[in-house]
Order: sequence, then C-alpha cells, then structure tokens
Amino acid sequence: MTKMPDLMIVVDPRHDSIAVAEAVEKKIPVMAIMSTDGDASLITYPVVANDALQSSVSLIVEELATAYAEGKAAFVPKEVAPAGNTRRRAA
Repeated sequence: MTKMPDLMIVVDPRHDSIAVAEAVEKKIPVMAIMSTDGDASLITYPVVANDALQSSVSLIVEELATAYAEGKAAFVPKEVAPAGNTRRRAA
C-alpha cells in the first residue's frame, strides 16, 4: 500500500478485534456491521444489524457498494492551483 486507507469496513468487530484495534491505533475510522451485544466504543460508524445472518450482511454490503458507486460517479474533482503559484499580491 502506498498510503493508509481512509476507512476500514468490518463485519463483526468482535471476530476481527485485532484489525479494529490496529485501525484505532493508526487513527483509521472504522465502519462495522455489528450486533447490539458488541462494544461500539471503538467503532466510528456502527451499523447495528444481525451480523450472524448472511442475508442481513449481504443487504447492507450491497447498499454500501451501490452508494459508493453512485457517489464516485457523481464526484467532480475541484481544480487545484499549480504548484509554485503561491505568489501574493502586493498591498
């Protein structure tokens, strides 16, 4: 990897507790599909659902993937000033 991820997505943070702890340590936000019996204190974006039911997890992941694709398609990057063009006008 050339850079740290902007977000980590986890299904069942209890099962992937080491990955979650590592992300928290590196200040990477965590989105987790988790049951109500899990500890949401380490999770930045908890999605409370039945994380043991495959159809529940599939629905959430499909919705997330669709929203990501729609957002990516609608994204229009802002123009960035060329490097070295930081001159200030004289007052």
